[in-house]
Amino acid sequence: MFNRRAISIFWLFFICAICFLPPTHGLIEYLDHKIFFLANSVLSIKALQYFFGYLNHSYERKLNLVFVIAVSILAYIYSDKSQKRENATNIAAIFVGLQLWLAIINLIFTDILDLTRDSPSLALPLQYNLSEIFNDPEIKISSTRSFPGGHAFTASYWWLSLCRYSSSRISMYAFIVALLMIIPRIFVGAHWFSDVLFAMWFAALAVQIDLYTRLWYYYGRIIKLLIRVIKCFKLFF
Repeated sequence: MFNRRAISIFWLFFICAICFLPPTHGLIEYLDHKIFFLANSVLSIKALQYFFGYLNHSYERKLNLVFVIAVSILAYIYSDKSQKRENATNIAAIFVGLQLWLAIINLIFTDILDLTRDSPSLALPLQYNLSEIFNDPEIKISSTRSFPGGHAFTASYWWLSLCRYSSSRISMYAFIVALLMIIPRIFVGAHWFSDVLFAMWFAALAVQIDLYTRLWYYYGRIIKLLIRVIKCFKLFF
């Protein structure tokens, strides 16, 4: 008998696999085009140009990291006193798992499948090109490997994993941060909607696989081993 987690993995894998079936390509392309033109047209509002311009600037990576670390620390601070030590290890283990899955994504989609997909800004005419509007090449609006969305996977994996160790309020903060990392790419044309949606589904699949195979346990063991190495290093030096 399969348990619920195994069934969840099956359905998440099935949904991800649908994206690669030829009969779905026409529908996905149609929706991608409609959603992109609608999202990009919103940038006619000057305030949103500044908002999404900054969120797609090269500096946003540092800002995203600050918010991710801040919310992760809040999850630790507001956890039960009896579980603080274990939660600290578990939260740190999220970043170990993230690195593993990013390597897997790179192996599958870049090295093995060698998938290349031009982003909307390269495939379609832009109504509002923020890079040109602000005369700033550091605003990312394009990619020749837009599938799957790296920001979307990273943000979704972190958020879904953190939910296991945090309160509903902290989970909501994490969700908002994740959205601010994911959504801006669609508006400026750096990713198709399907790039982002697939990455989010794949992140959910990765988290379920982590739990089903008990990979979380080994991520935690790696963190504990690193702590011991650091302590030994301090003893000698």
